[in-house]
Amino acid sequence: MSDEKNLPAIIKPASDLNLALPQATNLRNEDAEKIQNAIKKYGAFTQDGESLVNAKGVTTLLATDPAGARKMINNLPDSQKIEDGKNLFIKTAPLNQEISRRIQEPRPTLEREKLKHAEGCVNALRDHPELERARSLLHDYSKGDMEKAKRQVRNSSTHCISGDELPPNAPVHHIERVADNPRKCADPKNMIAVTPDTHKTIHAEEAHDQKSLDDLAKKKGWPTPQAPATPPE
Repeated sequence: MSDEKNLPAIIKPASDLNLALPQATNLRNEDAEKIQNAIKKYGAFTQDGESLVNAKGVTTLLATDPAGARKMINNLPDSQKIEDGKNLFIKTAPLNQEISRRIQEPRPTLEREKLKHAEGCVNALRDHPELERARSLLHDYSKGDMEKAKRQVRNSSTHCISGDELPPNAPVHHIERVADNPRKCADPKNMIAVTPDTHKTIHAEEAHDQKSLDDLAKKKGWPTPQAPATPPE
């Protein structure tokens, strides 16, 4: 029986989509169907177009045993998982990476054929037109949301991480670049207001994540970095 009734409102089951799953040419029907059913039953997606798989389907999709699936899931950073209390979902990006790694290892032919079919089925979910459309809409909406978040961060800040007082209309820097993590482009927790000189220094030093930014602050003798202030609602 499907676990769809347990899904939170922001996550929808893959059964809501008209999935066009690939056909397997080198597998018996029962093996191919088991993989396809894993996507149909355990595949899911968010309202902003991110594809997911319930952890219960990982064993089949990785052509492994429960211990192998648990190891892969446990090694994932929290940012690659979504938990609603009853179900644990993992994002398909790291799942695809693990499938690809296994395909390229010296494994039995049958196992590698199962992995290749799983890869095709996962990608069919990832590339579904409805998810592509949701991502495009998110991109368009994010432009306006990003500018609003920047104004909020600027208005709630008085000093740069360098310790200098902020000038009017100070630049607002993304801790993780939009190019590297576009889903965080409008997240005020991913933004800090800085002086123009500090902004140039950050980019010149390629301090494009929180750790690199902390290291740069230490190197420059700036005040102890603090988490960006959360703008008022």
